Amino acid sequence: MRNALLFIGVLGLAVGLGAQEAAISFDVTSVKLNNGGGKAQSIFPLGPGDAYVSNGGRFNASGLPLVTYLAFAYKISGNDAAGVLAQMPGWATTARYDIEARTDGDPKKDTKDQMRLMMRALLADRFRMKIHYETREVSVLAAGLVKAGKTGPQLQAHSQSETESPCTTVLAPGTTQLGAGTVTGGYPKQCGGLLMLPPSAPGRARVGARNITMDFLAVKDQLGLKLDSRKGSTEVLIIDHVERPSAN
Repeated sequence: MRNALLFIGVLGLAVGLGAQEAAISFDVTSVKLNNGGGKAQSIFPLGPGDAYVSNGGRFNASGLPLVTYLAFAYKISGNDAAGVLAQMPGWATTARYDIEARTDGDPKKDTKDQMRLMMRALLADRFRMKIHYETREVSVLAAGLVKAGKTGPQLQAHSQSETESPCTTVLAPGTTQLGAGTVTGGYPKQCGGLLMLPPSAPGRARVGARNITMDFLAVKDQLGLKLDSRKGSTEVLIIDHVERPSAN
């Protein structure tokens, strides 16, 4: 359960970032083993959504295992996370690392997708990570409606009208998982990721999201969905090689 939580609430494997992927890397990097404990944190959400804190092209995270940085770089989530975990050495889930990196200041690199690409380069350089993809026939879960033509009370189609439903994926500096307020219906103001909401009762936690795909969630009671097991083809990430990080 702890390892699952360290994936920062990510839930499907989104392979690659499109044909635009090209060689890109941070200008300066620092990778250190974290022996001091403390709370795991990062300066922007590392989940598969688009929620991002513009920060001048910096990456700063601490107290996280290698699998979390890998999940961020390749948008690994859901059942695919378990498949990747099974390929990783034990230290990749138990040892904690602090990673600091920065770009050359080019504003075009100050996006979440660019950060993912640069993290891939960092993993290849510092952890000697080598990966490839294979197409495999696997068991998949197909989401369908429990009641025909009717979704659950907490699942709505996202409006594409900015006047009707203004939405941004840019979070305020210092914001990570906590959304800055809600809109009608109790959904978070920001889009593109799972964000914390005010709890429904003491001792409970609530999360919400806007403008996300069905890869994120499928829940029967709240969303009115059911999952059917089927066979389907999917791209699977294969870990060919990984080492403990080289010294700074």
